[in-house]
Amino acid sequence: YSRRDKETGETTFINSFHVTPTGTGRSRFHSASYYKAPFPIPRWIATIGLMNFLDQDTYLLATQQPNLLKYEAEAVRMMMKAQEEDNNTNNADAAQRYNTQMRRTNFNLATPSEKFAARLSAFWDATLCGVPNRMSTLLSWGASSSVGQAALPPRSVILDREEQHLKHCPDSQGVVKNCDRIRRYSKVILWATAIAKFWSRVVVLPSKDTSSVIHRLLGPKALAVTWSLAALAILFARKIRREFFFKYTEDLHDKDLDNIPKVW
Repeated sequence: YSRRDKETGETTFINSFHVTPTGTGRSRFHSASYYKAPFPIPRWIATIGLMNFLDQDTYLLATQQPNLLKYEAEAVRMMMKAQEEDNNTNNADAAQRYNTQMRRTNFNLATPSEKFAARLSAFWDATLCGVPNRMSTLLSWGASSSVGQAALPPRSVILDREEQHLKHCPDSQGVVKNCDRIRRYSKVILWATAIAKFWSRVVVLPSKDTSSVIHRLLGPKALAVTWSLAALAILFARKIRREFFFKYTEDLHDKDLDNIPKVW
């Protein structure tokens, strides 16, 4: 995906997305980004933006999937029934025909201009039944109606970024570890300076001599700057760390829905 200049044909960025099947009803999402920028952008920043984007679609796909698998299972049964009635029916041709029939019955493209979606649908029609073990897995789930009745996992499971991403990405694991270090060290600084301030005023330097180095380092302005920076470090580290765990709650989802009229 990119946006090219109509006159020069050039673009400042290219995003690529790859979805790799890992089993019936399961897949792994991969992405890559190429861009023009005066300095390298940390990968974890792009990762956070991508996960926030995916959360909006992943739950929708999860709720659709039981119904889609039910229709596909029904198409497989129709195909097998047709083969029993006509032994001359080619397996690949029958599979494509019934997959096409299932898709056209349950999906509608918004406009004839959606050529990419139509070509992608045709690709799935021709290949789905050729995926190893896919038809046998669908049939092993029992009657097609039971596929759609399977209990849907809660939102916290479907959108669990830790299980789906963090545990598989060393780069993101490093970011989380750094956030933990920043929070820990910042808390140490807060406590150390607070104790040092108390110690200097009560035990070591009860006098009002403001010329000493300790008084200057632990003066009101210096402490205000130190504590403010430490508090901000803790706040931002906590916010960044949170991005790698479950985040997209029902309340956040509702806020996104409220913003739709503002976009369109």
